[in-house]
Amino acid sequence: MSLHLSNFSKKLPAACFASFVFWGVAFVHLFYLWKYSVNVPFWDEWDQIRSGSLGPNITLGWLLMRHNEHNIFVSKFLTWVLYRLNGWNISSHQILNFLIYLFTLVWLQRVFRKMASKIADWVPLFFVFLLSTLASENFSWAFQSPFHFSVTFFLGASYLLFRDEQSSSGLFGGTVLLSAALYSFSMAVPAVGTAFFAFVVFKCFRIMKNNVHRLRESVQLLAVIGVTGFR
Repeated sequence: MSLHLSNFSKKLPAACFASFVFWGVAFVHLFYLWKYSVNVPFWDEWDQIRSGSLGPNITLGWLLMRHNEHNIFVSKFLTWVLYRLNGWNISSHQILNFLIYLFTLVWLQRVFRKMASKIADWVPLFFVFLLSTLASENFSWAFQSPFHFSVTFFLGASYLLFRDEQSSSGLFGGTVLLSAALYSFSMAVPAVGTAFFAFVVFKCFRIMKNNVHRLRESVQLLAVIGVTGFR
């Protein structure tokens, strides 16, 4: 018992320090957004308030209409929801956009802690670099949400699709997230294509090795191909 407490006390300072630095920098960013962000559209954001884009009734045509080469269905829907809630206050959208980004970083930390158990306590410290203001649009541009959505959905889909358990519910969730990533930003297209190909190969190996659940694995593969592969 005393040995266990001793090991815990040695790990605690490292874990606390790393988490304190990460969350300290994150809250500084959040404070400046709350204090100094303004309710004025910037650059591509003006396109969302063209005549007929926002209104009491949402239309599928507007949601599916491309923004340049991007399909930003998810972000357009979020914009419309915020419009109904507060008239699409850009300041609140900037804060929400940063919280989405922060959620992705925290989720990735949990994944990396499992992968790198020897340095798990220090993982949050490395993620401080992803809070650098060199990529200022991650924090100060509401329209960065399409990028954040695509990254978050893609990472979530990859986690669910490649788990050892291969449960049907997990594969369904992964397939939904893959589709959501495709409807978030154009950068997701090559990423999803690569993940889809890797999943087919991964699943084929499992089918060849697993005699007991071969039928179930085959049905799961066909279901994912049917939903994602022919989008």
